[in-house]
Amino acid sequence: MPLPPTNLQLTQKSSTSVSVSWDYDPQSSYYKIAMSPPIIPQKTKYSSTSFTLNSLSPSTTYTFNIYAGKNNPLGGAETYETVGM
Repeated sequence: MPLPPTNLQLTQKSSTSVSVSWDYDPQSSYYKIAMSPPIIPQKTKYSSTSFTLNSLSPSTTYTFNIYAGKNNPLGGAETYETVGM
């Protein structure tokens, strides 16, 4: 099972963009990013341990949750652990 992402950091921000990073977990196959309000597809899988979002609305509060996922080699359900920002 993957561990929750650690060392989640806001690495850069402006009035319309934000960059977030976290530490690599060798037990994770991929990461998913969920945010509120949603502006990206929440089912997208990322192999990177960072992402940048542009075209954000100024003076809007966004909440991020980063999910570490692991593919199930037997074809069953995927497993997730999460950390929020």
